[in-house]
Amino acid sequence: MSVSNECSSSRIRRKSLFDQPFYATKLWNEIVCSFCSGIPLKTYRRRFKTYRHCFLACKAIDWMYDYLKQHQVQKTIKLLRKFVKCGIIEKVNAKDCNYELRDNRDLYQLKGKV
Repeated sequence: MSVSNECSSSRIRRKSLFDQPFYATKLWNEIVCSFCSGIPLKTYRRRFKTYRHCFLACKAIDWMYDYLKQHQVQKTIKLLRKFVKCGIIEKVNAKDCNYELRDNRDLYQLKGKV
């Protein structure tokens, strides 16, 4: 079985991640848990009153932006690894077939193009 046939048949067999039941709920819960465990909490004073275990709105926005950006990069790498597996792209001068696409300066090309 060729690589392109293998990829097309695996697409048929597997449901899309978004088609799974409760996908949005799982994604929401993952983000909420990460936020609650990752946002730095501090003590702040406003108008002569002390507030413990708080965070600034700008810090929450920065944290969420970094979190989403980080996860978007990981999803992009996964997608490009699937491109390699399906034979759409290939590493230039690869010595073996068991390489894995990484976030570095390796050269890739469209498979079959010179």
